[in-house]
Amino acid sequence: MTQLSSGDWWSYERDDNVGVWTIHDWEALFDEGLQDAEKHYSETANQDEITATIIEFGHVDSLGAEMQDHMTDAWSQLAQTVELERTAYVADGITALAVKSNVEAPNTELETFESLDSALEWAKE
Repeated sequence: MTQLSSGDWWSYERDDNVGVWTIHDWEALFDEGLQDAEKHYSETANQDEITATIIEFGHVDSLGAEMQDHMTDAWSQLAQTVELERTAYVADGITALAVKSNVEAPNTELETFESLDSALEWAKE
């Protein structure tokens, strides 16, 4: 994978038809840079050659109620406005499952993983 762009708390790489966003510090991103990261996701994931996305969470202590509410509203809207076949959430423990449970994307298959390699394999199927 080749890193194509990044923000203060996130980076973006691409592997064939899969866009991979790594969030290095979720709390800092949520507090200070989420709009830029979401704009980048919207613009990039909407490209014709992207059929799947992966969002990998690096450092996450917990997803508070405000964060989960934001995912339910903004991330569900993002997922429904880009045309993707699959989206994977990668994180340790139950974080990825918590994200998945807050995102509504009826036309996109959502899945959770604890490793990026497993998520990439699934996204490319």
